[in-house]
Amino acid sequence: MRKIYIVLIAVVLCIGFSSCETIRPKPVLAQEIAWDGTNQNAGFLGFYKENAVLSSNLLSRYNILITKYGGKFIPPIKTNSGITFSDGKVLMDKEHLEKLIIMSQWQRNGR
Repeated sequence: MRKIYIVLIAVVLCIGFSSCETIRPKPVLAQEIAWDGTNQNAGFLGFYKENAVLSSNLLSRYNILITKYGGKFIPPIKTNSGITFSDGKVLMDKEHLEKLIIMSQWQRNGR
């Protein structure tokens, strides 16, 4: 009789565990490029001499994201990290462009 209970409990547990599913939110996907003032370029203007050219609005958003997420990187990034100014352009190196993309995705997903 005891063996029947053990088998019955094992069957119930197997059925119960197999029906459990991890609930995870669906990722938020950008459907179109964002507007930056009157231009639909999200503040990214292209590349110039191996650096990304940003608008001043995107630079402001970058620094806001740094205050929120900059400490999650090793080493932590600080305001205007990777930014240089040349010929009236705001330039960002590729390493920090990658970090900007990561932080933007974290913000979009509500992290």
